[in-house]
Amino acid sequence: MRKRVSLLIALALVFSLILSSVAVAATQISNKLEAIVTVSEPETGTIDVNEDLSPVTGVGLWDIFSVSTTPAEGKGDTKVRGKVEIISEKKTGFTLKYLEQDPRNPNYGKFLPMNFNEENVAYFGPATGFHWQLVTDSIFMVTWEEEGDYTFKISIVEAKNDNELASTNVKVEVLNEAVVINLAHAYVDSFDSDGIPVQPGSYNSNELEINAETGEEFGYWVKAELVSDVTNVDGVRYAFEITKEDGQGSVIDINPDDLEMIYFEKKQDFDEMKLGVEEKDNMLVGVFGPAQGFTFHAQGDVYLFPYAEEAGIGGVESPVETPIKVKCYTAGTYKVKIYAVQLDAPEQIVLQQTQ
Repeated sequence: MRKRVSLLIALALVFSLILSSVAVAATQISNKLEAIVTVSEPETGTIDVNEDLSPVTGVGLWDIFSVSTTPAEGKGDTKVRGKVEIISEKKTGFTLKYLEQDPRNPNYGKFLPMNFNEENVAYFGPATGFHWQLVTDSIFMVTWEEEGDYTFKISIVEAKNDNELASTNVKVEVLNEAVVINLAHAYVDSFDSDGIPVQPGSYNSNELEINAETGEEFGYWVKAELVSDVTNVDGVRYAFEITKEDGQGSVIDINPDDLEMIYFEKKQDFDEMKLGVEEKDNMLVGVFGPAQGFTFHAQGDVYLFPYAEEAGIGGVESPVETPIKVKCYTAGTYKVKIYAVQLDAPEQIVLQQTQ
């Protein structure tokens, strides 16, 4: 038995040596075929928050923004839902709504609340799901009620089992004050050939003292600029308050005929607009800018939410400089306060795009 095993081992060694020698001595007698195989993950869908959501904002402000989704290849017939999950330590201090964009829905054009459950999750879209399609303009509105750092996970999930198909995270820092626009002003005493106050050499945000005579025109410029890292603010208008004092510093009566203020709205050219004022509590008050407000944004139209202009909401790039021509008809000390405001959050948007 031992001899038989030894014989088998010896034969195995012999065959091994023969095969090895054949391999080493082999001569190529054909062309050589080569193939390169690249293996990649299957294409997945995407979901993204567009740049119309400002990453830095302030308490009390609201922001209209949009979300884009791209379905994975072959997943167009999959019934899905949108999912929002709060994953930051801070779970409260904001209100999130979505805009109903289905013209067949009786709530079409209205902002509807998204309610978060005990697991800090909220869904959008019907419970039965909707077909996953390419969408670039799903519109939402968030109102920030408390300061803090917020992080949300926004995803597309299968309606039948909540299986995640695509996701993205978004972070927003909410400052403890709503001052997100810096204003500065300047006085000039000369005008160009079109009657527009000449451009000032510099601005400052300190109290400005102007000396003028009755009936004399002078120029007053206001410069507005977004605070660093704030990319956009929706619903912006300018407001002003004017009081009048006598030589002893006592407040006296003021009426709209005491002065005239004309501002020049800069579009392609400067359009001349008269500031409307009304008397209230012994002061003149007024606003300027479009009635529905405008979106004050960093350079680039990406910061305007979809259909903003179709809904009559224009955009103004930061910084912007606005000249005002002033003439006072009666003597006195006029104290003027100008500041930017954000209008109340809209309850609906009239969409004029073709569905």
